[in-house]
Amino acid sequence: IFFGTNNIGNAFLDTQGAGGQAQISIGYNTPKSTGSNRVVTIFNNATDRARMFSVSSQGTGSGSNEVMFENSNVGIGTTGPLENLHVKESFNSALASQLLLQNEGEGNHAAGIAFQVSGSSENNLGPKAGIIYERTFIDGRGDLKFYNRGSIGPTGFEAGDERMRITNSGNVGIGTTGPTNRLYVKQATDLNDGILTVTSSGFHSVYIQGNNVDGSYIGGNLNSDGNVDVRPPSLAS
Repeated sequence: IFFGTNNIGNAFLDTQGAGGQAQISIGYNTPKSTGSNRVVTIFNNATDRARMFSVSSQGTGSGSNEVMFENSNVGIGTTGPLENLHVKESFNSALASQLLLQNEGEGNHAAGIAFQVSGSSENNLGPKAGIIYERTFIDGRGDLKFYNRGSIGPTGFEAGDERMRITNSGNVGIGTTGPTNRLYVKQATDLNDGILTVTSSGFHSVYIQGNNVDGSYIGGNLNSDGNVDVRPPSLAS
């Protein structure tokens, strides 16, 4: 272990491996005023020197800071991570969650996750899809919103790219941000292709049922042969 200053006056701490180079480095490897500085770096070994973990600082304090796991999988709760991030727990509960995303704020603050698939030459592309939870009421209650951008261009998803919403009351909206029923499907433009298609390889029907306040039933079938069967309470079986 060596502690001291290098030729540009920055403090560092090195552990020398069999190859004669550091496997763990603590300290700035460039002057702090010029670009990226790796404050902490851990290499896989002293021979091929592939970075496994590093903490970087940009500029003299006004820039961004970065924590990177490179060329390795990260496991939380497991010693054998199978993906880039593998979170595991054995808590037996139907409400168990392995990841919490929190936005510390009131009003219409939101927390969510974004998705992007892009090549190495497409660094300017924004995320094209996302799942966002927006607070709309007190006590942190709100709506779960699903986004998927359809427009061409580098811009990521925006408010107009919302495709589906589940409100805190349980209503589901497709094509609308304010569903007033359990399922509310809205076509944005007047098209002839419809908003709902049901297909079947055999003789099946779409069955609709409702219950009146007195417990009686009203409903009907939309059959695959094109016939519509509507049964009021007096004819319900």
